[in-house]
Amino acid sequence: MFTNRPAMKFVFPFILGIILGWKFQIPIYPTFLSLVLFICLFIIFSLTEKLRYLLAAVVFMILMLFGVLKITYDSKYFSDDSVSNYIMPGKTIFLKASVTDLPRISDQSVRFAVEAESINYNGKCCRVSGGVLVSILKNKIDSSILKYLTYGRRILLEGELATIRTARNPGEFDLKNYLNLNNIYARYYPNKMDSTNILSSTKQNILSSLVYPVRRSVAENIDRYIGGEEAKFLKGLVIGERSEIPVEIKTAFINSGVMHILAVSGLHVAIVTFILLVILQVLRIPEKLRIIITCLLLVYYIFLTGSAPSVTRSVIMAIVFLGGKLLERKNDIYNALAFSAIILLLIDAKQFLQPGFQLSFTAVFSIVYLYPKINKVRELISEKFRDNKIVVLIFALFSVSIAAGIGTLPFTSLYFGKISLISFVANLVIVPLSNLILALGMLMVAISYISSWLASIYAEVTSFVTWLLLKLVAFFGNLPFAYIDARFSFFATLMFYAVIGVVVNVGKSEIMKNDGKTMLVDGGPKTFASDAGARFIIPFLKYKHVDRINSLLISHPDADHLGGVPTIMRQLKIDQVIDTKFECRSALCQDYHHIIDSIGLPRLHSYAQSLIDQSNHYRLYILNPPKTLLTDYVNKSYNVNNQSIVLKLVYGKTSLLLTGDAEDEAETFIIKRFGNFIRSDVLKVAHHGSSSGTSETYLQLIKPEKAVISVGAKNKFNHPSGEVIQRIKDVGCELFRTDESGAVVMETDGETWSVVDWR
Repeated sequence: MFTNRPAMKFVFPFILGIILGWKFQIPIYPTFLSLVLFICLFIIFSLTEKLRYLLAAVVFMILMLFGVLKITYDSKYFSDDSVSNYIMPGKTIFLKASVTDLPRISDQSVRFAVEAESINYNGKCCRVSGGVLVSILKNKIDSSILKYLTYGRRILLEGELATIRTARNPGEFDLKNYLNLNNIYARYYPNKMDSTNILSSTKQNILSSLVYPVRRSVAENIDRYIGGEEAKFLKGLVIGERSEIPVEIKTAFINSGVMHILAVSGLHVAIVTFILLVILQVLRIPEKLRIIITCLLLVYYIFLTGSAPSVTRSVIMAIVFLGGKLLERKNDIYNALAFSAIILLLIDAKQFLQPGFQLSFTAVFSIVYLYPKINKVRELISEKFRDNKIVVLIFALFSVSIAAGIGTLPFTSLYFGKISLISFVANLVIVPLSNLILALGMLMVAISYISSWLASIYAEVTSFVTWLLLKLVAFFGNLPFAYIDARFSFFATLMFYAVIGVVVNVGKSEIMKNDGKTMLVDGGPKTFASDAGARFIIPFLKYKHVDRINSLLISHPDADHLGGVPTIMRQLKIDQVIDTKFECRSALCQDYHHIIDSIGLPRLHSYAQSLIDQSNHYRLYILNPPKTLLTDYVNKSYNVNNQSIVLKLVYGKTSLLLTGDAEDEAETFIIKRFGNFIRSDVLKVAHHGSSSGTSETYLQLIKPEKAVISVGAKNKFNHPSGEVIQRIKDVGCELFRTDESGAVVMETDGETWSVVDWR
């Protein structure tokens, strides 16, 4: 999980520190001194060879203390000019501030957030900072001024500055904690509000100039063309404005277990990213510039949707993946997820305590981790239906729904006091429908700036589909068995995740015990100028801390496969060699045989149908050459490439096919003899991608998800063949080439294969 994922190594101790710093009153200065001490220890241990084994523990402590320091500073340190220092109940205070959130209007009152700039009391003026929630009864505010309360608008009010009410009963919503997490530290109750309270100046920044006018314009167009409850829901979906959604609708979403629909999610960002890339491609913008522009517009989209943790996380992940494409680097979704969390928490560690942050990251992690495991249930149904497109789609939706629901269940129980029993079914219907509404809504808004007539047509369709979704949510949410009232404790949450971990990994602990065995297949080429064994293979094995090869397998005696083997045999401990009993006369072969004889190395001769190694965790099969061809080779009547050992590794539920230089004749034999048994997740393409092998029939039987072509850059044979590359792409396989990306490192946990970003 943590191998070659530096962001994940950073984020876990950092979050642990945030939790400790929030739960316990840890003084800031002792924490800072402890952090300095461990940094000094890190420097000392780095320079002392005998103490370097302690570096990992020291780094862990540094990151954890940094987390404690960050949350302590962000949540408990208030500057001297904080508005919370000037709360005087019962006193009249003049407040000058700028609006930071649009007014939220209820039946009795109007509320909006402001950033305090100065206060005046008893003739004394003081500059202040910090967020304030303004609340005023509707009969004390002139409704005509509401349209002027836009982002950045400065106002001057007369009234009372008060503390925020905290929870007064067990289980009650803690408003003070919620507002503090959103950087609001006081409440203000104006005596009245009319046009005299609106100042002519506006606080100028990118939000007031470029973001909120667009946000407001989009909201107005949705109201104009859609209207009603459908418009209120759509504004939440498109621009993250959820304050107008009625309480009964939110309750229905909670009861049916689809509350996450109301947040701008990763799928929303994916749709926006796709639209932007398509538009820029139509405009013939070069790819690199297209990616850069898309990333900038995605950052803008964060502010347009209110900077919610879910959309910020999604945008950061999208930028990481687009950046990887721009720099031609492989991406890892776990690393991208951890990196986005780090960025958010470095900006404000209090984000970790936000329900939106916890639900968003837990949902994504659960989907990534649990989805492939849950989706494997599809393998239990008949092969006749297993690969049917409709069946695949249904299982995909079901797996995503189950994965997200399992991961977020403790948090939804904690914050809403309910566990939805209908959510898995509801999500199958609601999620696809909400995505359709999002696409229609965005298209309608875009068209509304071009053609009112065309926008009205899209609006009718969007309004109907939105109405249908709301009715379905109400139906699911009002079912008598839709949910149960339950609230997880901290201990229950830990136990829940522990049980899920055990269940999804049952039997996996045995698979992970790979007995520490190492097999090396072939040794690469040797020329007058270079020895692949000395230059590439031995350094890699040392990097992986491998000093013993249990089995050294030579597929066939061509120089580009046998070349580096003698050097490897001389420098590493070898338990046995496996080959086809070749007896060639080249100097290279003679050297190979001489080493075997001189050290008495066990030599195993293998051929098709051999099971050369196995345990409770893995099996190694030889699929080629047939035993009869060994004699033919000695008689020089057979192509040496077709004598190549073809090896299949089965590890847990995963498999790998290594094909040496086997050509068409060998493939024909393997197909006839083994048929569907050659199905493998990963394929090492034969003969460096030569057109003499890797036929369409062969590929259709293997059905690889990933394929690797091992080939030198600008080689004299012009490998790999364009035909072979096209065949691989036609079967929907992800292709890797060593001439383009260098070494391709893969690892498996017995469930899935992953490509390691070793750079």
